[in-house]
Amino acid sequence: MLPITNSVLSFVLLTIAIVTATHILILLGRNNKSHERYFKWSHRIWGYIFFALYIFICISMFQKLDEFALSQSKDAIHAYIGIIIFPLIIVKICIARFYKIFYKRLPVYGTAILVAVYLQVPLYAGMYIYSAVKSRNVSLSNKGQLVCVNINSGRNVVQQKCSTCHPLERVYAYVKTDAE
Repeated sequence: MLPITNSVLSFVLLTIAIVTATHILILLGRNNKSHERYFKWSHRIWGYIFFALYIFICISMFQKLDEFALSQSKDAIHAYIGIIIFPLIIVKICIARFYKIFYKRLPVYGTAILVAVYLQVPLYAGMYIYSAVKSRNVSLSNKGQLVCVNINSGRNVVQQKCSTCHPLERVYAYVKTDAE
């Protein structure tokens, strides 16, 4: 799956998390229990949709994991936060279904899940979308002169011509203009 697709799906996941949290907070904050059944079922349905989308994104990201080494600390933090969400969801579901004695602690788990998703999406998917939109052309310094390079054409040239003979470290070590 394309990174932009993952980023958009991540924003959908965040939106679903906000909608789900809002429904349960409305229910908890009301003294009037007239729509209690609606808010509980709505929260449950949105929660299942959230969980399914989360699992889908995780499967997609695990397939990409072998392509990337978690060499940068931000990538490792991103992976750890993403993985932490899973046990939080499982514990929350188990408490709601089987351990009613801890039922009053559910909002804490829900809030932790919402915070973890919120940490993930704007920091990573948001920054990816921002950089993808912003960085069509970049200015690089080549022997003291600024050179404007189109990222997409450069990527295509590297994939078609350079990487067949040279390792990527060598290709990216030298700055070339579009004509070069």
